[in-house]
Amino acid sequence: MISSTSLRVLIIEDHAPTRTAVATALARAGFVPATVETLAAALATRADAHDVALVDLHLGPDSGIDAIRGLTSRGLPCVAFTVADDAPTVLEALAAGAVGYLLKDDPPAQVARALEEVAQ
Repeated sequence: MISSTSLRVLIIEDHAPTRTAVATALARAGFVPATVETLAAALATRADAHDVALVDLHLGPDSGIDAIRGLTSRGLPCVAFTVADDAPTVLEALAAGAVGYLLKDDPPAQVARALEEVAQ
């Protein structure tokens, strides 16, 4: 059983203020966050160094869907993290392998709970 005090979360987010805010909120909740801002950096990350990934679906010119595919194929559970809540976007993320879907305006406590559940 993984507790939030040891849960290693890879945050893949290209928007610096959002990346910083999420990492700070998760660190305050006892998580161990690591951040990257590009698809290339996400795919270069060792999947076994993290327990779960929180993946922005719109990484500048790249797609977070590609990050989800690449990381889940290496065994890292991914949760989509975006502003879009339309059915096609949700379905595309889930089809790519995401095991959860969170909106960027979800309360930090809800994000933390979801990450803990996915890591379990």
